[in-house]
Amino acid sequence: MFGGHDTDTNAKTTDGYDLNTSYSTELNTVRSQLRSAGDEGKLGSSILEDGVVTESELNELKEQYDQCFIDHGYDPGSFDFDKTGAGSVYPPSGLSEEERSAWGERTNEVQQTCDQRNGTAAIRSLVASVQMNPDNKDIRKTIIACLIEKGLVDRGYTVNDYDTDLANGSGPFSAENANDADYQNSLRQCQS
Repeated sequence: MFGGHDTDTNAKTTDGYDLNTSYSTELNTVRSQLRSAGDEGKLGSSILEDGVVTESELNELKEQYDQCFIDHGYDPGSFDFDKTGAGSVYPPSGLSEEERSAWGERTNEVQQTCDQRNGTAAIRSLVASVQMNPDNKDIRKTIIACLIEKGLVDRGYTVNDYDTDLANGSGPFSAENANDADYQNSLRQCQS
């Protein structure tokens, strides 16, 4: 659902998430990146070969992601990720503030490495995109229609206005509206 409106189609098939139609450009870009990554992209290339990402393949990516953390010295009980990549890594107990900071920096580096291995982050991003926006529509237009409908912007508000305001924290995203709970609720509804 975007801008308070349901999407029309669902790219989730009985076989998995089909990237061949609405996401063919993005699919081909990721395929190309994975091919150029050599052995590091082998699993990801295999997963994207038919353009459909199955639940089984997402589970395989998760297992490889978990193994990447283990390969970097993390105990299997110290992290918990689901197949979408959401999760946590838990620091060892008894660390000083300085040690905890260093641990956090190292963990971020390891997570970036593991995100890149096998194209994990790119594949998860494609699947998340097809789940949220099956038709790969420019959701900014839907968000803008909602903002207009809720009276948060004028009828002449454009995609360029939206991009500029979002980047600059102006217009509907300005600080002057930050403390208005009703306004913020309407804004969130349009963006979800």
